[in-house]
Amino acid sequence: IVNGDMIIVSLQEIVELDLDHILYDSNNDIEKQRKSWTDHILNIVNIDNTTDDLEKYTVLSNRAVVGTYILILIVN
Repeated sequence: IVNGDMIIVSLQEIVELDLDHILYDSNNDIEKQRKSWTDHILNIVNIDNTTDDLEKYTVLSNRAVVGTYILILIVN
């Protein structure tokens, strides 16, 4: 891992694309799935990293809109 390395992940349909999720998301499913995917991916990319915390990937940005999700990780 080199300082400044980035990983960009994009997923489609992290929730079922039905009327509720498109218009309301009344159960907050999109946010729950966004957090779940972010935590899961962070655990995977940092699993073999036993060095200093400064060399681990951290979240630069993440967004979920309806069923589309993007995550940008960076080594700081």
